Amino acid sequence: MKLHSAVFMLLVLAAANAAAQTVYKSIMPDGRIVYGNGPAKGAAKVETITVQPPVVTDSPAPASPGAAAAAGRVREERRNEDAAWAKVAEEVRSAEEALSAAKLAQQAGVAPVPGEMIGNANNSFVRPSEAYFARQRELADQVKAAQARVDAAIAARNALR
Repeated sequence: MKLHSAVFMLLVLAAANAAAQTVYKSIMPDGRIVYGNGPAKGAAKVETITVQPPVVTDSPAPASPGAAAAAGRVREERRNEDAAWAKVAEEVRSAEEALSAAKLAQQAGVAPVPGEMIGNANNSFVRPSEAYFARQRELADQVKAAQARVDAAIAARNALR
């Protein structure tokens, strides 16, 4: 029963009438508390409560010029941070794609291409030429450069955190 009384009191307090309202708090002989528009019959004690309606305004209070400028700076900083995050995220994505492509090219480049094998006249002894090893070094260097680009992009992203 106390829950119903509390809910009723909250509803009464939340009512937004144009004028103040009087609410009666009646304490019954058994200790129950009853709220209403008038005193309850048989109440041991009655109290009156005046409820003032909340002040509702349509527009927020005007901010000081300093506060408006500070809010503008915060919005600008936020836009700059968002732009920096977008830029570094794109660089990480692009660097990871380049690394993936470099690794695939290195794997595909393991097989020798025509002219990269040296052999004797009857092809009983065949070995890779220096051109093959130079191409393998170049592919490995491309993978290293792509990995360095990924590492730099991730470090830039971590620096923004």
